[in-house]
Amino acid sequence: MYLPLSKTLPKRRVQVQVKFAGLDHRPGRSDGSIYDMRNMTGRDYPMLATRSRRALMSPTIGNIKGFGYFDKPFWVSGTQFIYGGEYKGNVSAGLKTFAELGQVIVIMPDKLYYNIATDVFGGIDTIWTGKVQYKDGTYAGQPAIKNTLKSLGGPFPYEVMDTVVISGNTTYPANDKPGGVTVIEVSDDRLEIKFTENTFATNGSPSENITVSNTMPELDVLFECGNRLWGAKGDEVYCSRLDDFKNWHTFFGVATDSWNKASRSRGDFTAGIAYKGYPTFFKEQEMFRVYGSSALDFDLYSEGHIGVKDGAGSSLAIAAEALFYYSPDGFAVSYGGTPQLMGAPLGDNLKFAEVYGAGDSSKYWAATTNALGEERLYVYNTLLSQWYIEDDFKTRWFDYDKGKIFAAETDGNWWLMGEQATPLPEGATIEPAFDSFVEFADFTTEDDNKRSLNKVLIEIDFPGDAASWLEVLVRYDHIGEWTSLCTVTPAEKRAHKIPVIPRRNDHFQLKLKGHGDWRIYNLTYLYIANSYNRSANGGMTTQ
Repeated sequence: MYLPLSKTLPKRRVQVQVKFAGLDHRPGRSDGSIYDMRNMTGRDYPMLATRSRRALMSPTIGNIKGFGYFDKPFWVSGTQFIYGGEYKGNVSAGLKTFAELGQVIVIMPDKLYYNIATDVFGGIDTIWTGKVQYKDGTYAGQPAIKNTLKSLGGPFPYEVMDTVVISGNTTYPANDKPGGVTVIEVSDDRLEIKFTENTFATNGSPSENITVSNTMPELDVLFECGNRLWGAKGDEVYCSRLDDFKNWHTFFGVATDSWNKASRSRGDFTAGIAYKGYPTFFKEQEMFRVYGSSALDFDLYSEGHIGVKDGAGSSLAIAAEALFYYSPDGFAVSYGGTPQLMGAPLGDNLKFAEVYGAGDSSKYWAATTNALGEERLYVYNTLLSQWYIEDDFKTRWFDYDKGKIFAAETDGNWWLMGEQATPLPEGATIEPAFDSFVEFADFTTEDDNKRSLNKVLIEIDFPGDAASWLEVLVRYDHIGEWTSLCTVTPAEKRAHKIPVIPRRNDHFQLKLKGHGDWRIYNLTYLYIANSYNRSANGGMTTQ
């Protein structure tokens, strides 16, 4: 005897999401992942929330060519260097980068400096020209042979331990010292500078002018580490004398000397930074560290083969004690050892033409421009290991000072970023309300059945002003435009039930589009599970 099969009614099922992770643009992302976003943050994780507003600082910088912050803001406007709002000196036209040593700001590529403590603006290269006399002299009160250079004109601008190159005459040359000779004594009237004995081949007064120079190498990379400036050009690494940003060729055989070395590996150096107390350099396909405690034992070692992309040296930044940067293969990070890639959630084949980075105690900020000229400000939350997209912030300059990140846009506006903008600094204005959105990846309910979306419930509140709102939209099977389900306006924290006209689908997407400040506590969707009946072959050809 056969009994008829009972007809099973479709089951209504519920899915609840209470954790909202960051961006995940990968094909294998899970239900509830965020495929795209603007102006969102992981600050309130596991909730989904809009980012904090920035503080617009004053004044606006006209014709901005460089920006930084060292106790006070400093910048280059056209050809003027400004510190704390005051003009300090002229620079050449063009974009500038900066390095800091003690109270000194070094301006590159001009090789100029500003000393905050002494309020002195000047050049690093020191060049003196005039007639001189080569003579015997003294050192430490004792007679010394052929060691003294006496000016027959103005005083010398050099100090003890400055290393100078003497050129411009062949009658009285320095003996086999193409790299320069080190000043060991300066007379009180500064008309005599003295060197080690037999520095000169003979004594006398040349008839033509000579040039005495102390110059900094031409460098593409420059940063401070261990009270020295470190730099690189081509395949060479250099460092200045200890606590002396003007001397790069002092090789006196002591611990405080300058130092340089070639790596002898493929390519040129592209970037450098001080990390965990060590000078750290990069080529496109290699990472190096300088180990040692002084110029007597410095040496250069290879540390890995994920380097910094040429032109992306400004992407280097330290966040939460980790070193982040942009490599030819995407974003990378080192926690003190061999670097590794960490940009996979941003999507396959995502390449940037420009990247400028900054870091604080919990976030890595990366302002990017792709090959089409589109800007995006990405933020990596190190506590959550998650990426977020803020907006199309257009900057070339970040700086970190006393727990705060400042950034200057190419239009001259400069900002105090994120949560750091509270409380509002004096003279600053808070950023107005902005638009935002979150586009979720496909919801498949993790089975192969068809389904019909029935209801959506969102628990939400609006911590900002009354002008805020949030629109909920849906799209089925990536077909057609987004359909608006409802718009929610400010009320007390509560769950909003959003009815949906059921439509059989393979998968669906939700999009939240808003204005002002809003945050989501949980997202629930109800659906009816249908049969295994699929759409007609789904484009599959059968024989």
